[in-house]
Amino acid sequence: MESTSPFDAPTNAAVLITAYASPTSQISSDVISATTGSSLSAPPVTYSPILPVTPSTVAPCGASSSLLVEIPVTPSMVAPSGASSSSLSVEVYDGNEHVDTFEKIWNWPMWYVINAVRVNFIYKNVHDNNLHLFLIDRTGDTFTAVVPRLLVPRYENMDLVGRVFQIHHFQLGYNGHDFPRYEGYSLHRKECEIEISKNTRVTPVEPDVARDIPHYPKTILSLRHLAEDRSKKRMIVDVIGRVIRGHRRRDRRPYDQIHVGFWELYIQDSSGQVMMVILHHNHNHQLWKTPFTVHDSYLVYISRVKLIHSTSDNFLVSNNLTEVEFNPEISL
Repeated sequence: MESTSPFDAPTNAAVLITAYASPTSQISSDVISATTGSSLSAPPVTYSPILPVTPSTVAPCGASSSLLVEIPVTPSMVAPSGASSSSLSVEVYDGNEHVDTFEKIWNWPMWYVINAVRVNFIYKNVHDNNLHLFLIDRTGDTFTAVVPRLLVPRYENMDLVGRVFQIHHFQLGYNGHDFPRYEGYSLHRKECEIEISKNTRVTPVEPDVARDIPHYPKTILSLRHLAEDRSKKRMIVDVIGRVIRGHRRRDRRPYDQIHVGFWELYIQDSSGQVMMVILHHNHNHQLWKTPFTVHDSYLVYISRVKLIHSTSDNFLVSNNLTEVEFNPEISL
């Protein structure tokens, strides 16, 4: 889809002419001063810029040098007689702060580009009809992007899950503790999130870039932390552990007396904590693998299970959002 973003081309961008030969280059509000290098023994020479430049229009506070596009400059443009033009360039600021990790997204009014993130999961909130994209950056850190309901049809038709994209032209938002919830359980508890706008572009990256983005978050709550949690917060979490034992159970639903099957798995993680996970048969968990999982002590990565607080031992229960991966390519 063609974007109407005013940031697609740097037609209104501020242009800065600098000489890189000396770190003592200085910028004032209406002129640019530069030392031209060892080829000249004269004191610093002052040039008039081609376009008016002020510090506020060059780059926002804390902007990365990756914001700037280097293009050639001819001697006739800026270089005085006898000065070398090889050390001169034009830098164009495109109006977005380019970042490669979520931790660099902190400035509320700033517009950002994040170079590569993996879409791990998508959830449509039934309360406000917004779409929530759960993302992983190159460090394994996680963040959520929110698509407002008017833009949801555009993103629902895109093949996003599991793939890696650049997200171009977005801002940081605050959810006011209005976390996305499923059956009353929060899917995350971060107060900040990426706000997708009508001018935001989501573009697939090259395969060699995509390979550097992990498939799993770097931080997963330990089973010990979950087992000892007494906050009573209704949370949906991811866990990883090795199956040490398991049993198949059948339960009778009170409202129709139909027997429903489920598995009780007991998993242990690197903290040494053992925790029970109930996987219901009516959820799509590839449970035909479960007997082999128990017998062979499989490592399992279980996404989006409910944490159930109990007066004795806390435990985990699956739901329609839960996915189970057997022997994932991840170390415990």
